[in-house]
Amino acid sequence: MNPNPGRDLEIFAKEINDKVTPELFKNAGVAPAEPLVDELVRHQPILSKAEILRQGREGMVQLSRGNDWASWKKVLPVLGIARSAAMLEANTNQPKGRRYCDAFGKWFRCHREFEVLGKLDKGTRAHFFESLAELEAIDKWRTELPLEQQFKLNYPTTILTHWKKHCAPVTPPGAPKNEPVEAPLDPVAVWATFSNADKTKILDSEGRVGLAKIASSGLLADLVDHVVAQQIKSMPGPNMKLKTYAHGALTKILWRIIGAAKENDTSAVSTACAGRAAGF
Repeated sequence: MNPNPGRDLEIFAKEINDKVTPELFKNAGVAPAEPLVDELVRHQPILSKAEILRQGREGMVQLSRGNDWASWKKVLPVLGIARSAAMLEANTNQPKGRRYCDAFGKWFRCHREFEVLGKLDKGTRAHFFESLAELEAIDKWRTELPLEQQFKLNYPTTILTHWKKHCAPVTPPGAPKNEPVEAPLDPVAVWATFSNADKTKILDSEGRVGLAKIASSGLLADLVDHVVAQQIKSMPGPNMKLKTYAHGALTKILWRIIGAAKENDTSAVSTACAGRAAGF
């Protein structure tokens, strides 16, 4: 009986691997698979939750002695642990809401060594989470800075601000600046700010022809009915038949005036105003 069967399997597997070469795949018409490379593992080892918390505690102790970026890199991932735990307890996929906030605060109360992180104001906490999300890129950028600059950049919010400025697109000299586009003015709201006197001046400046052109059909109909009613009301005597006839005649005349004005036909306007339009 073989006392070490596992060793024999390892030898057998090595012999097979040595014989299976890319040339064999090529001769068989099969492209060999590309070796798998895990970018995340290669650049940033995946740590367990326990290890993140252990390094976080270590970082908190170091920060109590002085502010330095190396310690913050250990502490920031703790916020990620707290957020994930709070979302799980609140049964939500978004880090927001009353239940999430309660669970987030509870996590820090249960982990007293990190309680100061739970008391950060909303703005600072948001900057810390943003720094955590871009931690690898920020750290790479910082390590490429001159040493004297690195000494000045230690607090996450300060580093984040400088990193964003570095990443912002540079506008070439002489290039037009992208000015903010103002929302168009609401003409109705602007009109409402005018006094009645100003409104009268504007309407008078348009004149009869101008108003007939720009007014909607519904508004023109209302104006015609109003003018006709005013004219009939001013007629003497109770003769209803005459008033009915006058209503129809005046309405037709006014609509002819309006129609001619819209076509900018000055002659037709004059004719209609004189009451000599066709049919009258």
